[in-house]
Amino acid sequence: MGRIVGRIFRFAVLLSLFCAAASAQKPPLLPEKDVAALAQELSGETAKRNLEGITRFHRQRGSQGFHSAAELVAERARAYGLSDVAILQFPADGKIYYGTQRSRPPWDVEFAELWEVKGGAAAIKMASYDAEPVVLAEDSESADVATSALAQTRAVIF
Repeated sequence: MGRIVGRIFRFAVLLSLFCAAASAQKPPLLPEKDVAALAQELSGETAKRNLEGITRFHRQRGSQGFHSAAELVAERARAYGLSDVAILQFPADGKIYYGTQRSRPPWDVEFAELWEVKGGAAAIKMASYDAEPVVLAEDSESADVATSALAQTRAVIF
């Protein structure tokens, strides 16, 4: 029984020494002073505010919202002291391929609403792009469509 306790004790000592050595290791990618400076500056609150700023934009590829989000990221990078900040732009016309993916043309929405229609008159607004941009399917086409009497729904997309 004493042998088992001795082995467990030696294992615990070795484990604690290993953990102490591991925690004392220097970060592999940056000098320790840089890591310390980053630790002083990093903030979960700031990260959350930046993410909230980006998510205000409906960021479909090539859209004004995507460009506005990119501008926000570039502005924040400059504010953090980065000097060589650039937004790269690539042609997207539905014909050019990037790797195995064909580029899709830019897609911007000016207005979109979905109304339930009863008796030929709009009764209930079901969805609005202005209120919640994600309600509109990406690449939707402009339309003014009244569906069958079964659905009694009308979508207006411009």
